[in-house]
Amino acid sequence: MNKNAILVYIDHSEKCITEFSWLWKSWLMWDINESWDIVAFTHPAAVEEVESKFGHDNLMIVPQQPQHEIDDFWDDYRFVNSFAFFQNPENVEKVANYKMLMKTDCDTFLTKNFKNFKPWQDRVYTGVGGHNNSTHGDKKLLWAIKERLYKVSQSLDLRYSGISHVGATWVMSTPFMIQATKTQFTLTRFLLEKGWALGETGHWPGWFKGVAPMYAGELAINHWSQSGQIHQGSFDVWCAGNEISGVDLHIHAWQQYEQDLFNKVKFHAGELPKLKYGKIPATAGQYCLLVANENLDYLKMCAKK
Repeated sequence: MNKNAILVYIDHSEKCITEFSWLWKSWLMWDINESWDIVAFTHPAAVEEVESKFGHDNLMIVPQQPQHEIDDFWDDYRFVNSFAFFQNPENVEKVANYKMLMKTDCDTFLTKNFKNFKPWQDRVYTGVGGHNNSTHGDKKLLWAIKERLYKVSQSLDLRYSGISHVGATWVMSTPFMIQATKTQFTLTRFLLEKGWALGETGHWPGWFKGVAPMYAGELAINHWSQSGQIHQGSFDVWCAGNEISGVDLHIHAWQQYEQDLFNKVKFHAGELPKLKYGKIPATAGQYCLLVANENLDYLKMCAKK
């Protein structure tokens, strides 16, 4: 058992299991398993397949009933499973001995830089999210969303530190992660119930119900941390033609533009080229395509060059 662990939720779908293989392969090809475990909270119906395909001494597979099977409120918001694991007290006990935790999604890739990542216990590391990003539209929309989040925090007597663009991936101490994800869960429900008029969902890229968990995560991070604790930018890195820099630790296969080389929708549809790389490519999109297409032995060979 290592001191630190990466947390994910694996749903019972071939798409999700395939995406977990990307994280798993990049974890092993750079020997990150020597310093970080993976704790995979897994839909009970997927446990046998995940064990047979990915079994490893440093991979803990924990059966986790999805939230919509516990409470039908979540039937239309199944993304909640990616941060709901600590609603079960038994899962809190399973991670209690880890020093640091990283919460992320299956459709992600670790880079070689992660091997030497030594997080400070009093820091909070987050990715950069696109849920209130002005690049998607008018800057007025960005400020309108921030104003709404500030008003929500005031109404609930939460601290608001002005931290914005909080991504899906977090790295922090274990006690902090447990309390922050519990808060995110509670606030997600609150926003879904109170954040929009009955029958309305809002419009992307404005105030949009489809990203309520991201808003809730931002509120949780603002409440439990201060701006001086936050490090943003090394996680949830864009997966396109951007070169992998020395500070990029983790790449997220977002819903990319049509012209980007690695598009996960096209990957699952079998529409991406089967390009062969003999070494680790320089750009994030090429790297993701390599990891997604090749087996672990080939990736380890590339990593040694």
